[in-house]
Amino acid sequence: MAPHGAPLRRAADGAEQLVAGRRDVTVPTDGPTEVAEIADVVNRLAAALDLSEGRQRDFLLSVSHELRT
Repeated sequence: MAPHGAPLRRAADGAEQLVAGRRDVTVPTDGPTEVAEIADVVNRLAAALDLSEGRQRDFLLSVSHELRT
């Protein structure tokens, strides 16, 4: 059986991976309700960061293209 703090530790590890620049982070949403909610928020944050950074890349590619032409 996993230690009681394992789900929260996984959520914290996922957040640390986001800080390190990884965007493919997925945290299991098991454990007590409050911990599952935190894991869900970490997962949604990872998706939002990935989307935002994708938009930023697209914008920079567009601006770069416009400056070249």
